[in-house]
Amino acid sequence: MRSQDYYKGSIALAPYGAYWWGSRQLLMVDMLVARRLNETAPIRRKCVDDMLTWIGEAASTDKVRLGEGVHLARFVFLMTFNLLGNLMLSRDLLDPDSKVGSELFEAMSGLMEWSGHVTIADLFPWLRWLGPQGLRRKMDRDMGKAMRIASDFVRERIEEKKIRGDDDRRDFLDVLLEFKGNELSWVVGSNRKVQETDIDQLPYLQAVVKETPRLHPPLPFLVPRRATASTVFMGYDIPENTQVFVNTWAIGRDLDVWEDPMAFKPERFIGSKLDYKGQHYEFIPSGAGRRMCAAMPLAHRVLHLALSSLLHEFNWEFDGRIDAKTIDMGDGVRMTMRKYVPLLVVPKRRAISG
Repeated sequence: MRSQDYYKGSIALAPYGAYWWGSRQLLMVDMLVARRLNETAPIRRKCVDDMLTWIGEAASTDKVRLGEGVHLARFVFLMTFNLLGNLMLSRDLLDPDSKVGSELFEAMSGLMEWSGHVTIADLFPWLRWLGPQGLRRKMDRDMGKAMRIASDFVRERIEEKKIRGDDDRRDFLDVLLEFKGNELSWVVGSNRKVQETDIDQLPYLQAVVKETPRLHPPLPFLVPRRATASTVFMGYDIPENTQVFVNTWAIGRDLDVWEDPMAFKPERFIGSKLDYKGQHYEFIPSGAGRRMCAAMPLAHRVLHLALSSLLHEFNWEFDGRIDAKTIDMGDGVRMTMRKYVPLLVVPKRRAISG
């Protein structure tokens, strides 16, 4: 991720030091602290509602009525980017018909793919200058496009602030198709939308959100680290400047830790205190310690709200061309884990008021 010097400004990738520490503190205090997360609950509700509206509109098209599925991941991507836009820039950034949205989605998808490729230059550093696989060129292209689009959004917001002056807004610039049990219906009912305050009463949903990154972690390897000094760890000599990879994908499937690890069993988390917040090293899809994902508190809330809302407001069926018994559950090898074959599903809106 050194393309376009992205790593220098990334909290996840920047070297440990004063810049990283100050940036993380700013993020934690101004955006991810509990008080701020509570204040921004209406923003998350709005962005999820917009996503549900887009899917509802897609569900009413002739193609979907005939059984052709929609690309669910694209709608979730648009929702997520608009959520970040509202938190950071106080505005929606994309919609399903946006040309810029399509360009950004393609660029980000490309970045995830190129970042996950094994490069010959990693094995033979003397070949790096040749770039035999063209990965650096592709990374530069897609990273440049993504950064250009993001920069345009920031510039527009700055110009808007100059024109409007101070206002009351304060932003950071100043899945499942099946659900076992009737938990959502019992807790939420059919007369209102799911709220974040409902999540604590949905233990099975929480278990599903935990089981998913255990079996399919968002990153197959945690963000690589570099040893700042030579050390001995568990009997192994680690020389200074050694690059260290933590295989969270393998940890989540370790037979010594998990019973029947290849099976998707959310029930294993019911009544268990095991969590993904960095305290249990057998389950660290987002890392642990000072360098774990800083956005975990926000992601925790968004995951539960988005998933419960999707399940509560739509009935879901497979695309008519997909056989549920032979569906491909393979993971694509990228920097982030995605289904190798995108999931196409048919949404059918349920009658929900509120």
